[in-house]
Amino acid sequence: MGRPLRIAASLSAFLLWGMVSAASAQPEPEDVRDGDLELPRRPDELPAALSIEVHLAAVASVASSALCPRGADCIFGSGGGVGGSLERRWPSGLALGLAYDAWFVESGGVWELGVLHVLSARIRWALLQSRSVHPFAWLGVGALVFGDTLRIATVGAAGDVAVGLEVEVTETIALSFALPFRVFTTAPFVTVRDRVPRADQAGVNVGFAIQAGLVIVATP
Repeated sequence: MGRPLRIAASLSAFLLWGMVSAASAQPEPEDVRDGDLELPRRPDELPAALSIEVHLAAVASVASSALCPRGADCIFGSGGGVGGSLERRWPSGLALGLAYDAWFVESGGVWELGVLHVLSARIRWALLQSRSVHPFAWLGVGALVFGDTLRIATVGAAGDVAVGLEVEVTETIALSFALPFRVFTTAPFVTVRDRVPRADQAGVNVGFAIQAGLVIVATP
């Protein structure tokens, strides 16, 4: 073997030895070392998350005999609404929270604008949590005030039941579509403009809404 070939062979052997030595000296990645591999947690091991939702609604009256006695103008008609909720959500699909709604309804000329404010506590169940679209239902109970624009004519109690769908856009943002039904009752009162006693007979009022909202989830 000539001298050049011996030099080339020696350099090749030296480089091969260096590559092997460097490879054996590489530290093992932290996420694959023995005892350091962290597996993903199961859904039921994840902590609860907070969510904030804001929505718009189209509102319609289903029953209003207590607020609108026979022969009098009705103060609980169709209209629109705005609202929001704050919830604590668990990976199981259960959520507890507070919700606020303001329904602005047509009032037959008795009032300029009937406004129904409701503040309620809510329990919600969501299904198919592993999918991007999951159906849900909620039950709520709370207190209300009802009156002309910013005035308060009466107070009462309300119960809500709803079904809907939540569509995930990203990990933290979703769109919500719901159909809530509201049953409520108020204390007796008299509308000043027409001097009509209202809610002085036993009875409940029922309304429903078609609701669309934006949900922001604070991931744990």
